[in-house]
Amino acid sequence: MNLFGLSVLWIKNSLGLTLEVIAGKCGTHKGYVSGWIHGSVNPPSPSVIKRIAKAYGPKMRFTYEELLEISWVCKAPKDIRTRECRRVVNGSEMIRRIVRDLSITSDVLGRAVSS
Repeated sequence: MNLFGLSVLWIKNSLGLTLEVIAGKCGTHKGYVSGWIHGSVNPPSPSVIKRIAKAYGPKMRFTYEELLEISWVCKAPKDIRTRECRRVVNGSEMIRRIVRDLSITSDVLGRAVSS
């Protein structure tokens, strides 16, 4: 799992949504959403991220730009990704809420940052 996957899992769990509902709002398939959560597929394009932010950002108090930055970091080359993930984790209110709401341990967060 990566930071983008944690973000989608946070939205899903906090709002009690199914993969199908999220996929419908994003215009994609539930298998793709599951892949984001598990880190088996890359985060989606900016247009899909914009749909996620429009559908769930107001309720969950995050912006398109925050989610886009998280997705960009997850797509970066490994040497850049690790450094930038740490920067995002340390500076993002959204990530702090995800860690709190999902009761993420430092070990899980460390794996998400390095994956």
